[in-house]
Amino acid sequence: MKVLIISSNTKSLINFRGSLILKIKSLGHEVYTLSPEIDSTSKEKLEKIGVISYEYNLDRTGFNLLNDLNTFFDLVRYIKKIKPDLVFTYTVKPVIYGSLAAKYCKVPKIFSMITGLGSGFSDDLKISTKVIKYIIILLYKISCSRINGLIFQNDDDRLYFINKNIINENLTYHVNGSGVDLNLYKFKSPQIFPIRFMFIGRLLVEKGLLDFISASKIIKIQYPEVIFDILGPFDINKKNLSQNDFMKLINEAEVNYLGETSDVRSFIKSTSVYVMPSYYKEGVPRTTLECLAMGRPVITTNMPGCKETVVNNLNGFLIPIKNPFAIASAMEKFICNKNLITEMGIQSRNIAVNKFDVEIINKKMVEILNL
Repeated sequence: MKVLIISSNTKSLINFRGSLILKIKSLGHEVYTLSPEIDSTSKEKLEKIGVISYEYNLDRTGFNLLNDLNTFFDLVRYIKKIKPDLVFTYTVKPVIYGSLAAKYCKVPKIFSMITGLGSGFSDDLKISTKVIKYIIILLYKISCSRINGLIFQNDDDRLYFINKNIINENLTYHVNGSGVDLNLYKFKSPQIFPIRFMFIGRLLVEKGLLDFISASKIIKIQYPEVIFDILGPFDINKKNLSQNDFMKLINEAEVNYLGETSDVRSFIKSTSVYVMPSYYKEGVPRTTLECLAMGRPVITTNMPGCKETVVNNLNGFLIPIKNPFAIASAMEKFICNKNLITEMGIQSRNIAVNKFDVEIINKKMVEILNL
């Protein structure tokens, strides 16, 4: 079969779907990909694993009728050229416009994956936010009609789509995130002296970035020796902090900004506890899975996607959103009882092995896709 995967980010194809692509190819199928802005390094990596990749036009942020129509017709053009037997899409715009384009081109099998609801489904009460949410739900309803299946990374999102009559329950599936390669992310005993708390992710306010910084200031008053690190790229978004404001905040809080990286393993190895205080509508955060696999306890919010990664008081602590004092309180438990870092880290690895092994996830994925 010819399998076409449509994404909104080329790097995510390699980092998050690379092992799935290899699994599909091992079954004898051809794999094609469509993604925007393919750099030469990414194209070379895709070619190396036997993928035929194409670039299409996509404006990732916001909804603009002309831009999105251009995206739709660009996808139609490539789908007609490739003539796939199955189209698999993930993230908001590929799910919406990729599914519509595949349906328009009469592709035999169409599957999509919801990797989190995203900022469009925030609890912001502004009229503009409500309008955007209404438009997205309407577009999802249109695009998800007559597809073969919709895959969810957490059950809260699945139930939301069912309750909003976006998709028939019989067409829904659930997998535990994108999974993590346990051979690549090996267990490493966490650092205890000095204790380091790390935030890893896009530098989005909705990821709880400001709450992490505020919690660090609270802890520093009583425990000045504790180290706080932030790792991740800036995100171009009007709602986000400017780079200047961010640098000013972390300098005042004495938090280290480590920049961004394509390989987080050495950074995870040098940390004690991973902190993800997100109130973003996550699927299952990939970085959290990588930290679990490497044996790091986790402090995260009791939010869909995040709460799936922590058994409270076993491998970390679940906290309420937008609450720096709750984050600081959880941090203090590790500071006052350093043995918890090692004990909970071991439990994190066990959870990664039993629940989030990418081999288990990919086996289920190919079963759902009927490959």
